[in-house]
Amino acid sequence: MPYQQTFEYFSPTRLIVGQGSTAKIPDLIREQGLRRGLVVTDPGLVAAGIAGKVLDVLRGADVSFAVYDRVEANPPFANVEAAYEVYAQERCDYLIGLGGGSSMDVAKCAGVASAHGGVWKDFIGIGKCRNRIPFLLCVPTTYGTGSEVTPFAVLTDVEQKFKASIGSPL
Repeated sequence: MPYQQTFEYFSPTRLIVGQGSTAKIPDLIREQGLRRGLVVTDPGLVAAGIAGKVLDVLRGADVSFAVYDRVEANPPFANVEAAYEVYAQERCDYLIGLGGGSSMDVAKCAGVASAHGGVWKDFIGIGKCRNRIPFLLCVPTTYGTGSEVTPFAVLTDVEQKFKASIGSPL
């Protein structure tokens, strides 16, 4: 097998790691001049009280937000559509993906929908997005997917029974 002749890596991701990192979330939002966000998470994190801790940080800093907390494992397309609907109805201008890869991937795809007039399925594939998604802040509560640092989102097409990806530096 021949070796690859060239390799290019681009990572515009800013990481803040360590105990108490979530306390910095309000400042990160204010730095961007944002007004209302959508927190995308799952029922397990809500039940465990983990989502509540992050939401309390936002409330304590008087940060405006809405919540979509129905993300499923191996999220189906319907999760993106429902999250985007809340994003649009609540007139959000940024996203917080809180949880594992599923929540972060749903947040990314809701961002793709926002950046493209509600359409997101047309951008399944690599490099198809035309517009940058709104500001996205990922708060990983698990490790393994690396979704917080990748330009990819993976969803499940339940009807066609396959995993679909969107990949873009935007």
